[in-house]
Amino acid sequence: MPRHGLGERSLKEEFILLFFMITPMTLGGLYRASA
Repeated sequence: MPRHGLGERSLKEEFILLFFMITPMTLGGLYRASA
């Protein structure tokens, strides 16, 4: 049962999506803190 191939890809896609969702907020907070 080769399930780790598809599972890995979907997990990676989920991680990238989460990263792109969180990064702008983090950068915005850092920018506000340093400004």
